[in-house]
Amino acid sequence: MIENAIHFWSQYTILANIVHVSGGFAVALLLQRYISGKAFLPTWVGWVLLIFAIAVHVVAFAMPASANGGDQRVVDGKYLINLSRAPFTPRAGEKTSMLISFVDLESNKLISEDMVIKIRIAKLGGVGSAKREFLFEQSNIKAQGGVLEFPYTFTETGLTEVFIDFSLASNPQKIYESPDFLLDVQSKESPQSINRFVISFILMSTIGIVLGFIFGFWSGQRTKSFLPPR
Repeated sequence: MIENAIHFWSQYTILANIVHVSGGFAVALLLQRYISGKAFLPTWVGWVLLIFAIAVHVVAFAMPASANGGDQRVVDGKYLINLSRAPFTPRAGEKTSMLISFVDLESNKLISEDMVIKIRIAKLGGVGSAKREFLFEQSNIKAQGGVLEFPYTFTETGLTEVFIDFSLASNPQKIYESPDFLLDVQSKESPQSINRFVISFILMSTIGIVLGFIFGFWSGQRTKSFLPPR
């Protein structure tokens, strides 16, 4: 889960910095309020900033781990293949759970009759099956009700093609070949990435805390300057 969160934050570096600084700033404001008894900003401002920072972190940790999505391909103008997967972006060395559904476009329902499916996975590159580097190939996969669960662990990173061919039990000689599904397989987050994330989190949060105390001190001095002399 932490690797997914780090990958998420690496795509939104500016947002990550804003969230970490906001969290540190909120902590500083609340500490000043409860230590000195003085509120240089309304207390609710500090709580809002803190809740915002926590909420975004919760989303960052939870959302990528459960994120899923899919792609669709039309075959012969008659059938629709939907390939959904979780996580949506596969990672080399980690299992990707794929769910393949087959829809009859005329009835707009899942294909009800039994099916025989062939799945091939290849590295992108080369035109024609003779020039493709197939990483996986399995035939005679039985499916019922128009749905097939297919877990797979990708071993290599990079753009990867998934081919899904099928035939119906009523006419097994007729093989329907779908256009390829193109997946971008990513690498695992390295320990260096985790270290960078931790360092960035500590640094940005510290900056936020320092800014919060500086703001509080400045506000206190500014308030004193407006007070009438005794």
